[in-house]
Amino acid sequence: MIANWISDRRDIGYRIAAGAAIVAGLLMAALPLMLSLPPAAFWNSLVTGAAIVALTVWLVLTGHPIADRLLLVAGLWVALSPWTTAAGYAAWLAALHVIGGLALVVWTGARIWSASGSGGPRTA
Repeated sequence: MIANWISDRRDIGYRIAAGAAIVAGLLMAALPLMLSLPPAAFWNSLVTGAAIVALTVWLVLTGHPIADRLLLVAGLWVALSPWTTAAGYAAWLAALHVIGGLALVVWTGARIWSASGSGGPRTA
């Protein structure tokens, strides 16, 4: 069942997940404008949020498999960036980065798994 909605760009579940990724990217890009962040955190949030929006729009419009892989890397970066940049994120903000990054990794990972042909039931 997972293969049907997660890999079909016309399915409403796919569109909802893609819309959620775009909104999360927009919020992440707007975050530095709402909070006082150190310079490393400011640029990290701004650039990563813009990249997530651009990659998700590219994925929705074309369905290109490279966009999936780049979104997977972006999700991993979002989850790890509070510690790799040592930017001094607040604990709640670091937790939000981890949750959002892992959600993006799960969505794109499931899409990659589904596109590889190993996801979902097979019929004879």
